[in-house]
This record gives sequence, structure tokens and C-alpha cells, in this order.
Amino acid sequence: MNHLRRQGGFIFIAMLMVVIIVAAVMFSLTHISRSMIFAGDTAYLDAATADLVAAATAWASTNGSSAQFLGVETVLDVNDLGYRDASLRVRIETVADGRRVGIVASCGKGRRCRQAPAAFVLPPPAAAAVQESSPQN
Repeated sequence: MNHLRRQGGFIFIAMLMVVIIVAAVMFSLTHISRSMIFAGDTAYLDAATADLVAAATAWASTNGSSAQFLGVETVLDVNDLGYRDASLRVRIETVADGRRVGIVASCGKGRRCRQAPAAFVLPPPAAAAVQESSPQN
């Protein structure tokens, strides 16, 4: 009987060690997976805001010469792009060397939100027409 009691104690200690090792591995894997999710969310937000800025740049290049968008902030519909919690605002103003375009793109995922302001100057409509009509080599 003493022999069985010793063997039972050994098995208990061995199983306790296995549980401790599994708990340590699970703890480290949880930390690693959280870091991977955070990095993935960051990459998603960076790509989404870059895509939104590119869409606003294309829209402003197409509609920048229209008088109806001058001096007002235009909120673009971004639902078709497939980003949740995204918004895109564009403001076009006339300046001496062309038209200044200000863009504010924001995108969110979970509790995180990324905003990407951008600005550039469109050439004046007359200069753009001259550039397009000039012969290129």
C-alpha cells in the first residue's frame, strides 16, 4: 500500500508541473496574439486612411475646377469603399498659385481611430489647360 501512495504522489506532482507549463505557454501565447492583433489593426488603419486620402485626391482632381465646391467643406460618401467607421472631408479654396485642397480622412476599428490630414495645391484651371495642350517629347 505504501508503494501505491508514493506512486500517486509522483503522478500528482508530474501533473501539477504539466499544468504549470501549459499555463505559462498559454500566457505567453496570449501576449503574442494580442501584439499581432494590434499590429494587424495598425496596418489596416494605415492602409484604409491611405486609400481614403487617395480617393479624396482623385475626387478633388476631378471636381476641383467646379465652382460649387469652392470654399465649402464637402463630406464624401465612403460607404462603398467598405470601411466601417470611416469619414472623408474635402475643402477646396482658391489661393494665388492655384486651388488648395485640404483633406481629412478618418477610419476606426474597435476603440482605435486614425486620422490622416493631407493638403496639396491644384494648378489653376488655365495653367492645367496649357499643360495639357503643350506638345510633349
